[in-house]
Amino acid sequence: MKRLMHIVRKGTLSTLDEQLEGSRGNEEDESAVQITDEMQAKVAAKKIFINVAKQGSKRIYLADLMHFLREDEALKAIRLFDGESETQGISKRALKNWVVNVFRERKALALSLDDTKTAVKKLHQMLNVAMVVEEMNILTTVFLRFDKQKITYPNSVLATKPIANYYRSPDMRDDIDFSIHVSTPVEKVSLMKQRITSYVENKSEHWHPAPSIFVRDVEDMNRVKISVWLFHRMNFQDMLERWKRRGLLVEEMIKIFKDLDIEYRMLPVDMNVRKMPTLASNRLPSNWKACTN
Repeated sequence: MKRLMHIVRKGTLSTLDEQLEGSRGNEEDESAVQITDEMQAKVAAKKIFINVAKQGSKRIYLADLMHFLREDEALKAIRLFDGESETQGISKRALKNWVVNVFRERKALALSLDDTKTAVKKLHQMLNVAMVVEEMNILTTVFLRFDKQKITYPNSVLATKPIANYYRSPDMRDDIDFSIHVSTPVEKVSLMKQRITSYVENKSEHWHPAPSIFVRDVEDMNRVKISVWLFHRMNFQDMLERWKRRGLLVEEMIKIFKDLDIEYRMLPVDMNVRKMPTLASNRLPSNWKACTN
C-alpha cells in the first residue's frame, strides 16, 4: 500500500512515446517523455496522435491502435472515449481532452493522499448542497461549501443521510426547461428541435448524441413547456466546467429562438377605466410633439 501511494504521489504519467523511446535505448532525457503539467499533457496527446494516426488522417481508428496493442487491448483503449469511437475513430481534440482529464484526476488523487485531512477530497451532494469533504475525524466530518464556508456534521447524523458522490458517478444528465407560446407553428417547433440536436451532436467532446427534446406540459392555456434532456461527457465533479458547457448551449438556444422568431407572450389583460383624474398639466411627452409636427 505504501508503494502504491508513493507511485500516485510521486510518479508521473508515461506516454506511448516513453515506451518507444525506452526501446531505443533512452536516447532522450527522461523529463522529455513525462507529463508533469497540463501543457505537457496537451503536447503528449499531440505526439501520440501524430505517431498513431495514419499520415493525413484526422482520427485514430481501431486498426491504427492494433499496430501497438493486441486486439482486445485496442478495443478497451478506444472504448475509453465514447460508444461511437469504435466506428468513427478518436479525434485529436477528444484525445487531448482525455489525456488532460486523466492528468487532472491523477494529480487530484496525489494531492489528496498527501494529507490525511483531505484524503477524501471528492465532491458530494448532501442536503441539496454541493460540498467537498475537507476533514474527517472520529466523531465529526468537516465539509467545505461552494462559498468556502466550513460546515461540521456529526458522523452519527451522516450515517443516516444519503450522500451522492459526484466523483464516482458516470456521465451525468442535465435538463433545460423553457416555454414558448401555444400558437407557435408546429413547423417552427420541429426546426427548433433539429437545430438544438445538431448543435449538441456537433459538440461531441461535450455532449452525448441524441438529446431528448419533448413537450412537458401546457400551462395557463397560453404557453407550452418544453424540456431538453441530454448527457454530459463528464460527471459534475468539475461543477464550473458543467455550467460553462450548459451556458454555451443556452446561448445557442437563445440564438435559435431569435432566428426562428419563437417567443412567449403573456395572456392579454382586460382593463376597465371608470374614472380619469383631472389633467393638471399641459405638458406632453417629447415624442408626442415630434409626432404632431
